[in-house]
Amino acid sequence: MIVFTIYCPDNLIAAVKAQISILTEVAEYAGLVEVVCLNITYLLRDMMSKVRQILKFV
Repeated sequence: MIVFTIYCPDNLIAAVKAQISILTEVAEYAGLVEVVCLNITYLLRDMMSKVRQILKFV
């Protein structure tokens, strides 16, 4: 399964989720199966997060 993942902070998550139907349509057109919205704020605060570890070096 190919998933289109959107990472966004607290202040944008509601706006992104409001457009989820459009994003899902675009993802399906591109051959993806699912759209997932993740709150990056929580991932960056989690000390064990792989995203946090990756972004630490960017």
